[in-house]
Amino acid sequence: MSIIELIGCKTESEKLIYTTNAVFVAQFFNTALLITIVNANFANSSWGIFRHLFQGNDPDFNQRWFIVVGNVITGSMFFNIFMPLIEAIYSYWIREAYRIWDKGCNCKKKDEYATSTTTILDYVELYAGPEYFMHFKYSMILNIIFVTMMYGVGMPILFPYAAASLLCLYIVEKFMLYYGYRQPP
Repeated sequence: MSIIELIGCKTESEKLIYTTNAVFVAQFFNTALLITIVNANFANSSWGIFRHLFQGNDPDFNQRWFIVVGNVITGSMFFNIFMPLIEAIYSYWIREAYRIWDKGCNCKKKDEYATSTTTILDYVELYAGPEYFMHFKYSMILNIIFVTMMYGVGMPILFPYAAASLLCLYIVEKFMLYYGYRQPP
């Protein structure tokens, strides 16, 4: 049972909204905030608890911050460009491996529909493709936009990275909707 299910949502749409928001907050924290907080130095801060907890190397946005923290953020945003493509290729090959295993590792069978599944439901489940989870795509879009808007003024390379990420996500998801995911019920 997940944390979202413990909330007790009345509708499936409400559950998906909570899931989208929770995944976005976790992604944004990991991508943008965690690396900044870990490297922050609050030694001169008036907040007592922060002085003792955060004793990183960067008291401000300086050259060292851009080299260490900015490089990590830029690298993760660059990785976001290729992530939808990597995910689509990976899921395709995993599905194909299960299908080959189902045919008994013999791809040259004369019967194209040969299978070791015992029920129609198992066969459909194996060959229909994965379900489309839009809430994870929304979370990724929100993360790309929020990180770009938060750090883009200081690191303008994030704007073309964000545009490339959103374009790649659009193209891959459009292709997967037509050819990869199972059709909606």
